Amino acid sequence: MEENIKKQDRRIIKSKKAIKKAFMSILATKDINDITIKNIADLADVDRKTVYNYYNGTYEILNEIENEMVSTINDAVESLDIEGNLDQQVNIFKKITEVINANFEFYSILMKLNYDSQLIKKLVSLFSEYAKRILSKFKLPAGVSVEYASIFIASGVLNTYYKWFNSDKSISLDDLSNQLYILVTNSITK
Repeated sequence: MEENIKKQDRRIIKSKKAIKKAFMSILATKDINDITIKNIADLADVDRKTVYNYYNGTYEILNEIENEMVSTINDAVESLDIEGNLDQQVNIFKKITEVINANFEFYSILMKLNYDSQLIKKLVSLFSEYAKRILSKFKLPAGVSVEYASIFIASGVLNTYYKWFNSDKSISLDDLSNQLYILVTNSITK
């Protein structure tokens, strides 16, 4: 019985992975509003019914992919001691770079979507929480709230990554992350 459940779980995982991969491949060339479940099912080599077993539509597939990516970044950053040691702040950007490089194609596609996408909002929220935790360790100038400073930093960092993904990428992702680290740390410590 338990072996049968494991086989079923593996089939579910395999099907969902194929569906998400097909969706992302299509999203690279089509607007999300033009993607049909049939398009996804055909490319994933599954029945439309299989896609509907797991998802109500394309936005639900996108939402799951975004949540997985945000979770991956969060897990990577949570492994660091970002509050206890200022030197660890550079590692946040290194971890983000590692995560992006591990799924570069997916991030490239998602970051080329409308800037008002849910992924950006989810990442701004996540980065804002990191910034709050870090900023709480520093004395900010009078009249500057941790809440708004953290949103300012998170939005700036995310907008910079967004712009880089939508540019000619004249600098490497490592160089971009290093520049962001310098800008953020200098704004906090000066």
